[in-house]
Amino acid sequence: MVSHKIPESERYKGFANWLQFILARGLVSLLQILPIGFAYKMGRGAGWLSWKFMSKRRDVVCKNLEVVNTWMEAQTANNRPTSNDDEEARGADLSGISSGKCNRPSEIRHHSSLNLEAQVKEVFQRVVANLSSGFTFSHMSQEEM
Repeated sequence: MVSHKIPESERYKGFANWLQFILARGLVSLLQILPIGFAYKMGRGAGWLSWKFMSKRRDVVCKNLEVVNTWMEAQTANNRPTSNDDEEARGADLSGISSGKCNRPSEIRHHSSLNLEAQVKEVFQRVVANLSSGFTFSHMSQEEM
């Protein structure tokens, strides 16, 4: 457990903390009432801004995508017709990564046509767009979803 220098009763006091809460709550309330398509498009724009200004996070995403792309290329290279038993054994040998029925290399969409920087940008845009449009679901019925 992390011990804080400032007690919890004092940590959340003050005008700046109150203002941050009001702004965050206002943004969430706005996202909840927007049409889902508009919230998604607005999220893609906010994702683009995040991509543009968060250079350290961009580097982390780039390194992660390099790992994923290397793994996907290995999966594609290893993709040859075998029996199900051979496929399961081969999947267990890939550093604990399973290549079961749901994610066989032939079924994985590989965005090799995009360069790495375009992939990083797309990750930022999709993550923020999905997050922002997800708030709309709290006000939708099951039929609307």
